[in-house]
Amino acid sequence: MMTMMAGQLAVLCTCLLLVLPVSGEDFWRSETSLRKEVFQGYDKTIRPSLNVFVLVRSLNVDGMDVKEDAHAVLLHGALQLMWEDPRLRWRLEEHNDVDRLGVDPQELWRPDFAMASSGGHIPTPPRSHVPALVYPDGKVIFVPPVDLPLTCLLDLTYWPYDMLNCSLRAGSWVHHGHMLNVTLADNALKFAHPSVSEGEAGGTSSSTNTRPEWEVIFANLTRHTQVVPCCSEPQVTLLVSVIVRRSAPAITWVMKTPVLCLCVMTCLVFLLPANGSEKVVFGGVCVLLNILFLGFAITIVYKDPIHTPLIVQLVTHQVVLTVVSVVVAVVVMRLARGPHSFPVPHVVTKLANTLATVLCLSSCSRRTANHEQEYAVIIKAEQIELGDRSGGEARQRDWTEDLGEWILLATVVDRLALVLYLAACAVTFIRFSPVLW
Repeated sequence: MMTMMAGQLAVLCTCLLLVLPVSGEDFWRSETSLRKEVFQGYDKTIRPSLNVFVLVRSLNVDGMDVKEDAHAVLLHGALQLMWEDPRLRWRLEEHNDVDRLGVDPQELWRPDFAMASSGGHIPTPPRSHVPALVYPDGKVIFVPPVDLPLTCLLDLTYWPYDMLNCSLRAGSWVHHGHMLNVTLADNALKFAHPSVSEGEAGGTSSSTNTRPEWEVIFANLTRHTQVVPCCSEPQVTLLVSVIVRRSAPAITWVMKTPVLCLCVMTCLVFLLPANGSEKVVFGGVCVLLNILFLGFAITIVYKDPIHTPLIVQLVTHQVVLTVVSVVVAVVVMRLARGPHSFPVPHVVTKLANTLATVLCLSSCSRRTANHEQEYAVIIKAEQIELGDRSGGEARQRDWTEDLGEWILLATVVDRLALVLYLAACAVTFIRFSPVLW
């Protein structure tokens, strides 16, 4: 009994060993014969039918490079195409149920999509190393990688809140719409990018630890049909439209902070003593700092010389205001120090006293009227005009008789200049508020 069971087990094992290799061999022999049969006389240079319908199932974008100097955006992704080729059909039951074939895309007929930029350059699409899938009904699915060079309209007026409006047209270079009919699936354009919100271009949000400098606020893929003047057949093109916006808080604060700080520093020029030489020195430092910052901001203009950024206009206005402030400081210091060949006219003195009350300088007006000697200064030898042979003390007595009125006038002019400067700054900030707040 045991001998009989051992013999049956041995026969069963032998049968299994004989059957398995034969089944595997039958499978690859079936696929080999299928490939030979399908590609027998296949010509990849001839389109499959009179009118080939090509479906763009999706355009998945997983990377983006913004080139401001070239006014371009380069999208990296994969394009999923599907069409039918009747020459590649077979019956499942005749080929051991082989339900698909992986074929080198270079061996198949493929739609001739040409992507052209505004400069007329037609980029060569990268070669796909992923096989195309061929199904028994002749359906072909091809997923080539693509690099789409979009040409952008650059407008730096609102830099650093600027946006790029980019687009690219693609279509067949050889076949018109009656020969190659390209259609789009719903929500064909998809961005694997955290900046595209749900529902826009089929984008999906994903978690990321870093925020990109540019964010996509709009993306769309549309189909257009147009008739070329030279021909009567319609031409089918695909239009990729993308709008990206700069999202760089660091750049924003690097530009905002110096503008506001330099404005405050210039205000300090009017708060220094009217007869102090430090007014001019400090004002000169402010002018130098504004010019240096203008040199930094002017580097933005070279990317778009047609539109001057508002931030550059703001810095330019600030430089002009600072230079005017230094000129006013020189005039005020000259009024406060003298020497003067004539006293202040009575009308001007009366007007200065009235303005002093309005400008909150009443204490200065009273001190000038009652204590003129407190404003007397000791004139150094180098401050006496050339050719003046009189001594310093005599000159001091001549100047201090009406020096208080001149100092009051200088203080009033200084305070008026401060008010006008603050008003000019307020108007400037309102005018350039789109780039400041």
